[in-house]
Amino acid sequence: MALNCGIIGLANTGKTTIFNCMSATKAERSAFAFSATKSNKGNVDVPDPRLYEIDKLIHSAKVVPATVEIVDVPGLAKGASHGEGVGNKFLADIQQTDALIHVLRCFDDENLPHIEGSVDPVRDREIVDFELQVRDLELVNRKIERLKKLASVGDAEAKKVLQIMETYKNHLENFGNARTAPVSEDDRIHIRDMQLLTAKPMIYVCNVDEGSAVSGNAYVQQVKEQVTDDGADVLIIAGELEAHCRTQGSACLDHQKRDAGPGSRRSDPQRPGTRFHSRGSDEIRGLHCIGIRTGRETCGQVPCGRQELHCR
Repeated sequence: MALNCGIIGLANTGKTTIFNCMSATKAERSAFAFSATKSNKGNVDVPDPRLYEIDKLIHSAKVVPATVEIVDVPGLAKGASHGEGVGNKFLADIQQTDALIHVLRCFDDENLPHIEGSVDPVRDREIVDFELQVRDLELVNRKIERLKKLASVGDAEAKKVLQIMETYKNHLENFGNARTAPVSEDDRIHIRDMQLLTAKPMIYVCNVDEGSAVSGNAYVQQVKEQVTDDGADVLIIAGELEAHCRTQGSACLDHQKRDAGPGSRRSDPQRPGTRFHSRGSDEIRGLHCIGIRTGRETCGQVPCGRQELHCR
Protein backbone atom coordinates (compact mmCIF):
# COMPACT_ATOMS: atom_id res chain seq x y z
CA MET A 1 0.00 0.00 0.00
CA ALA A 2 1.49 3.33 -1.10
CA LEU A 3 1.98 6.24 1.25
CA ASN A 4 -0.45 8.97 0.25
CA CYS A 5 0.81 12.58 0.37
CA GLY A 6 -1.31 15.62 -0.37
CA ILE A 7 0.17 18.80 -1.86
CA ILE A 8 -1.66 21.81 -0.43
CA GLY A 9 -1.30 25.58 -0.42
CA LEU A 10 -2.84 28.77 -1.72
CA ALA A 11 -3.45 29.26 -5.43
CA ASN A 12 -0.48 30.32 -7.62
CA THR A 13 2.19 28.99 -5.28
CA GLY A 14 3.62 26.42 -7.72
CA LYS A 15 1.91 23.29 -6.38
CA THR A 16 1.09 21.84 -9.77
CA THR A 17 4.55 22.67 -11.13
CA ILE A 18 6.10 20.65 -8.31
CA PHE A 19 3.52 17.87 -8.77
CA ASN A 20 4.47 17.58 -12.45
CA CYS A 21 8.15 17.33 -11.49
CA MET A 22 7.47 14.46 -9.13
CA SER A 23 4.86 12.47 -11.01
CA ALA A 24 4.71 10.84 -14.43
CA THR A 25 1.12 12.11 -14.57
CA LYS A 26 1.13 15.63 -15.98
CA ALA A 27 -1.47 18.13 -14.82
CA GLU A 28 -2.42 21.34 -16.59
CA ARG A 29 -0.89 24.49 -15.13
CA SER A 30 -2.81 27.76 -15.02
CA ALA A 31 -2.10 31.30 -13.87
CA PHE A 32 -5.78 31.73 -13.05
CA ALA A 33 -6.66 31.07 -9.43
CA PHE A 34 -9.35 28.45 -8.66
CA SER A 35 -9.48 27.21 -12.26
CA ALA A 36 -8.95 23.58 -11.19
CA THR A 37 -12.08 21.47 -10.70
CA LYS A 38 -10.52 18.31 -9.28
CA SER A 39 -7.41 17.05 -7.51
CA ASN A 40 -4.59 15.64 -9.63
CA LYS A 41 -3.21 12.24 -8.65
CA GLY A 42 -0.01 10.44 -9.58
CA ASN A 43 2.38 7.77 -8.31
CA VAL A 44 6.07 8.27 -7.64
CA ASP A 45 8.70 5.55 -7.20
CA VAL A 46 11.17 6.39 -4.44
CA PRO A 47 14.71 5.66 -5.74
CA ASP A 48 16.90 3.85 -3.24
CA PRO A 49 20.29 2.53 -4.42
CA ARG A 50 20.48 0.24 -1.37
CA LEU A 51 17.82 -2.03 -2.85
CA TYR A 52 20.08 -2.79 -5.81
CA GLU A 53 23.07 -3.34 -3.55
CA ILE A 54 21.05 -6.00 -1.72
CA ASP A 55 20.04 -7.51 -5.06
CA LYS A 56 23.71 -8.01 -5.90
CA LEU A 57 23.99 -10.24 -2.84
CA ILE A 58 20.79 -12.30 -3.02
CA HIS A 59 19.79 -11.98 -6.71
CA SER A 60 16.02 -11.59 -6.31
CA ALA A 61 13.68 -12.02 -9.25
CA LYS A 62 12.68 -8.37 -9.09
CA VAL A 63 13.31 -5.15 -7.22
CA VAL A 64 10.24 -3.13 -6.21
CA PRO A 65 10.91 0.43 -4.97
CA ALA A 66 8.70 2.12 -2.42
CA THR A 67 5.83 4.05 -3.98
CA VAL A 68 4.24 7.34 -2.94
CA GLU A 69 0.86 8.48 -4.23
CA ILE A 70 0.84 12.26 -4.68
CA VAL A 71 -2.42 14.23 -4.62
CA ASP A 72 -2.24 17.80 -5.95
CA VAL A 73 -5.13 19.54 -4.20
CA PRO A 74 -6.44 22.70 -5.95
CA GLY A 75 -5.44 25.97 -4.30
CA LEU A 76 -7.20 26.89 -1.10
CA ALA A 77 -8.20 30.41 -0.10
CA LYS A 78 -9.05 32.41 2.98
CA GLY A 79 -12.51 31.25 4.05
CA ALA A 80 -12.26 27.86 2.29
CA SER A 81 -13.78 26.12 5.31
CA HIS A 82 -16.88 28.28 4.80
CA GLY A 83 -17.11 27.96 1.02
CA GLU A 84 -14.72 30.64 -0.30
CA GLY A 85 -12.60 29.94 -3.39
CA VAL A 86 -12.93 26.23 -4.16
CA GLY A 87 -14.72 25.94 -0.82
CA ASN A 88 -14.37 22.89 1.39
CA LYS A 89 -14.92 20.50 -1.53
CA PHE A 90 -11.27 19.50 -1.55
CA LEU A 91 -10.79 19.37 2.22
CA ALA A 92 -12.19 15.83 1.99
CA ASP A 93 -9.37 14.94 -0.43
CA ILE A 94 -6.86 16.25 2.11
CA GLN A 95 -8.51 14.19 4.84
CA GLN A 96 -7.75 10.93 3.00
CA THR A 97 -4.00 11.55 2.88
CA ASP A 98 -1.34 10.19 5.25
CA ALA A 99 0.91 13.26 5.17
CA LEU A 100 0.86 16.79 3.78
CA ILE A 101 3.26 18.82 1.66
CA HIS A 102 2.48 22.51 2.11
CA VAL A 103 3.91 24.57 -0.76
CA LEU A 104 4.67 28.18 0.15
CA ARG A 105 5.41 30.82 -2.45
CA CYS A 106 8.85 32.28 -1.74
CA PHE A 107 9.53 34.02 -5.06
CA ASP A 108 8.53 37.29 -6.69
CA ASP A 109 6.94 37.34 -10.15
CA GLU A 110 4.99 40.36 -11.35
CA ASN A 111 3.50 38.24 -14.14
CA LEU A 112 1.95 35.85 -11.62
CA PRO A 113 -0.20 37.85 -9.19
CA HIS A 114 -0.59 36.61 -5.63
CA ILE A 115 -4.20 36.13 -4.59
CA GLU A 116 -3.52 38.07 -1.36
CA GLY A 117 -1.84 40.94 -3.21
CA SER A 118 1.74 40.37 -2.00
CA VAL A 119 4.26 37.60 -1.35
CA ASP A 120 4.28 36.67 2.34
CA PRO A 121 4.80 32.93 3.03
CA VAL A 122 4.30 33.34 6.79
CA ARG A 123 0.87 34.90 6.24
CA ASP A 124 0.03 32.25 3.62
CA ARG A 125 0.91 29.45 6.04
CA GLU A 126 -1.32 30.98 8.70
CA ILE A 127 -4.23 31.26 6.25
CA VAL A 128 -4.07 27.61 5.23
CA ASP A 129 -3.45 26.41 8.79
CA PHE A 130 -6.48 28.36 10.00
CA GLU A 131 -8.76 26.76 7.39
CA LEU A 132 -7.56 23.28 8.38
CA GLN A 133 -7.94 24.12 12.07
CA VAL A 134 -11.55 25.25 11.55
CA ARG A 135 -12.37 21.94 9.87
CA ASP A 136 -10.69 19.98 12.67
CA LEU A 137 -12.48 22.00 15.35
CA GLU A 138 -15.82 21.06 13.81
CA LEU A 139 -14.92 17.36 14.03
CA VAL A 140 -13.65 17.66 17.60
CA ASN A 141 -16.81 19.49 18.71
CA ARG A 142 -18.98 16.75 17.22
CA LYS A 143 -17.07 14.09 19.11
CA ILE A 144 -17.28 16.10 22.33
CA GLU A 145 -21.07 16.21 22.03
CA ARG A 146 -21.22 12.43 21.58
CA LEU A 147 -18.88 11.86 24.53
CA LYS A 148 -20.90 14.14 26.80
CA LYS A 149 -23.97 11.99 26.27
CA LEU A 150 -22.03 8.85 27.18
CA ALA A 151 -20.36 10.49 30.16
CA SER A 152 -23.72 11.66 31.49
CA VAL A 153 -24.79 8.04 31.97
CA GLY A 154 -21.62 7.10 33.84
CA ASP A 155 -19.29 5.85 31.08
CA ALA A 156 -15.85 6.17 32.72
CA GLU A 157 -13.90 5.77 29.45
CA ALA A 158 -16.01 8.48 27.82
CA LYS A 159 -15.17 10.86 30.68
CA LYS A 160 -11.44 10.23 30.16
CA VAL A 161 -11.61 10.73 26.38
CA LEU A 162 -13.76 13.83 26.89
CA GLN A 163 -10.93 15.50 28.80
CA ILE A 164 -8.53 14.68 25.97
CA MET A 165 -10.90 16.11 23.37
CA GLU A 166 -11.30 19.28 25.43
CA THR A 167 -7.51 19.67 25.33
CA TYR A 168 -7.56 19.41 21.54
CA LYS A 169 -10.47 21.86 21.36
CA ASN A 170 -8.66 24.47 23.44
CA HIS A 171 -5.48 24.02 21.39
CA LEU A 172 -7.30 24.43 18.06
CA GLU A 173 -9.26 27.45 19.35
CA ASN A 174 -5.90 29.08 20.13
CA PHE A 175 -4.74 28.57 16.52
CA GLY A 176 -2.63 25.50 17.30
CA ASN A 177 -2.33 22.41 15.12
CA ALA A 178 -3.47 19.06 16.50
CA ARG A 179 -0.01 17.53 16.01
CA THR A 180 1.42 19.99 18.57
CA ALA A 181 -1.35 19.65 21.15
CA PRO A 182 -0.11 18.96 24.73
CA VAL A 183 -1.35 15.37 24.68
CA SER A 184 0.64 12.23 25.49
CA GLU A 185 1.51 9.80 22.70
CA ASP A 186 -0.73 7.14 24.24
CA ASP A 187 -3.71 9.50 24.31
CA ARG A 188 -3.32 10.41 20.64
CA ILE A 189 -4.87 7.08 19.76
CA HIS A 190 -8.27 8.66 20.41
CA ILE A 191 -8.05 10.93 17.33
CA ARG A 192 -6.73 8.37 14.85
CA ASP A 193 -10.15 7.54 13.45
CA MET A 194 -11.02 11.24 13.11
CA GLN A 195 -8.42 11.95 10.38
CA LEU A 196 -7.78 15.44 11.69
CA LEU A 197 -6.09 17.57 9.01
CA THR A 198 -3.69 19.35 11.37
CA ALA A 199 -2.65 16.08 13.04
CA LYS A 200 -1.03 14.82 9.85
CA PRO A 201 2.76 14.95 9.40
CA MET A 202 3.69 18.13 7.53
CA ILE A 203 6.56 19.14 5.27
CA TYR A 204 6.78 22.80 4.27
CA VAL A 205 8.19 23.31 0.78
CA CYS A 206 9.51 26.79 0.01
CA ASN A 207 9.14 27.30 -3.74
CA VAL A 208 11.93 29.74 -4.64
CA ASP A 209 13.43 31.32 -7.75
CA GLU A 210 16.42 29.73 -9.50
CA GLY A 211 18.95 31.99 -7.84
CA SER A 212 17.80 30.89 -4.38
CA ALA A 213 17.69 27.16 -5.11
CA VAL A 214 20.71 26.23 -2.98
CA SER A 215 20.65 28.48 0.08
CA GLY A 216 17.17 30.01 0.00
CA ASN A 217 16.27 33.67 0.51
CA ALA A 218 14.72 36.04 3.04
CA TYR A 219 11.27 34.49 2.55
CA VAL A 220 12.65 31.05 3.40
CA GLN A 221 14.31 32.36 6.54
CA GLN A 222 10.98 33.81 7.70
CA VAL A 223 9.32 30.42 7.25
CA LYS A 224 12.07 28.57 9.14
CA GLU A 225 11.79 30.98 12.06
CA GLN A 226 8.04 30.49 12.30
CA VAL A 227 7.83 26.69 12.10
CA THR A 228 10.44 25.90 14.76
CA ASP A 229 7.74 24.76 17.22
CA ASP A 230 5.65 22.87 14.65
CA GLY A 231 7.80 19.74 14.41
CA ALA A 232 7.83 19.99 10.60
CA ASP A 233 10.65 19.93 8.06
CA VAL A 234 11.31 22.83 5.68
CA LEU A 235 12.60 22.04 2.17
CA ILE A 236 13.78 24.47 -0.50
CA ILE A 237 12.76 23.73 -4.09
CA ALA A 238 13.01 25.88 -7.20
CA GLY A 239 9.92 24.59 -8.97
CA GLU A 240 10.53 26.21 -12.35
CA LEU A 241 14.15 25.00 -12.37
CA GLU A 242 13.03 21.47 -11.51
CA ALA A 243 10.45 21.61 -14.30
CA HIS A 244 13.13 22.75 -16.76
CA CYS A 245 15.42 19.91 -15.70
CA ARG A 246 12.63 17.38 -16.21
CA THR A 247 12.48 18.40 -19.85
CA GLN A 248 16.26 18.46 -20.29
CA GLY A 249 16.94 14.98 -18.93
CA SER A 250 19.67 13.46 -16.76
CA ALA A 251 22.47 15.83 -17.84
CA CYS A 252 20.66 18.77 -16.23
CA LEU A 253 19.92 16.76 -13.07
CA ASP A 254 23.57 15.68 -12.72
CA HIS A 255 24.68 19.30 -13.05
CA GLN A 256 22.12 20.32 -10.44
CA LYS A 257 23.42 17.67 -8.02
CA ARG A 258 26.95 18.99 -8.35
CA ASP A 259 25.75 22.54 -7.68
CA ALA A 260 23.78 21.45 -4.62
CA GLY A 261 26.80 19.73 -3.06
CA PRO A 262 27.27 16.36 -1.34
CA GLY A 263 25.37 17.35 1.80
CA SER A 264 22.12 18.20 0.07
CA ARG A 265 19.00 16.06 0.34
CA ARG A 266 18.89 15.70 -3.42
CA SER A 267 22.28 14.03 -3.67
CA ASP A 268 22.12 11.99 -0.46
CA PRO A 269 21.00 8.39 -1.09
CA GLN A 270 20.56 7.70 2.62
CA ARG A 271 17.03 9.03 2.90
CA PRO A 272 16.19 8.81 6.62
CA GLY A 273 12.49 8.12 6.01
CA THR A 274 13.01 5.02 3.84
CA ARG A 275 13.85 1.45 4.84
CA PHE A 276 13.94 -1.76 2.85
CA HIS A 277 12.46 -5.22 3.31
CA SER A 278 13.81 -8.34 1.63
CA ARG A 279 11.69 -11.33 0.66
CA GLY A 280 14.38 -13.83 -0.20
CA SER A 281 14.90 -14.80 -3.82
CA ASP A 282 11.44 -13.70 -4.94
CA GLU A 283 11.48 -9.98 -4.31
CA ILE A 284 13.15 -7.01 -2.66
CA ARG A 285 10.55 -4.42 -1.79
CA GLY A 286 11.09 -0.91 -0.49
CA LEU A 287 8.90 0.21 2.39
CA HIS A 288 8.17 3.60 3.95
CA CYS A 289 8.84 3.97 7.64
CA ILE A 290 8.25 7.51 8.87
CA GLY A 291 8.48 8.11 12.61
CA ILE A 292 6.15 10.87 13.72
CA ARG A 293 6.90 13.11 16.72
CA THR A 294 8.77 10.37 18.59
CA GLY A 295 11.43 10.14 15.90
CA ARG A 296 11.15 6.36 15.85
CA GLU A 297 11.88 4.59 12.58
CA THR A 298 10.89 0.98 13.12
CA CYS A 299 9.02 -1.36 10.83
CA GLY A 300 6.89 -4.13 12.28
CA GLN A 301 7.51 -3.16 15.92
CA VAL A 302 4.87 -0.50 16.44
CA PRO A 303 1.26 -0.67 15.18
CA CYS A 304 0.83 1.65 12.21
CA GLY A 305 -1.11 4.82 12.93
CA ARG A 306 -1.32 8.31 11.51
CA GLN A 307 -0.04 9.88 14.71
CA GLU A 308 2.91 7.58 15.41
CA LEU A 309 4.20 5.58 12.51
CA HIS A 310 3.54 4.93 8.86
CA CYS A 311 4.76 1.67 7.35
CA ARG A 312 3.90 1.19 3.69
